[in-house]
Amino acid sequence: MNTIRSLMNIHGNRVAHIDDERELGNSIIVTLHAGYYFKDELGCGVRGFDTLKELKEGIKSAKIVFDPKFYKESQKVAA
Repeated sequence: MNTIRSLMNIHGNRVAHIDDERELGNSIIVTLHAGYYFKDELGCGVRGFDTLKELKEGIKSAKIVFDPKFYKESQKVAA
């Protein structure tokens, strides 16, 4: 849990939430802030990772992009 807290401190400008559901048999679920998406799947701001190693690699800044167009659209939906 301390590792996840540390990752939130480092990547908090892009990552809105990390939920470790491995004890339930699920993944570590990452939710990005509005407008941020995983580079390999534009429009996808939520992803599961099976291990901390995958999580650390998956949330590196080079793998997450900000798209102002999608940010504006997400704000319309939220309103």
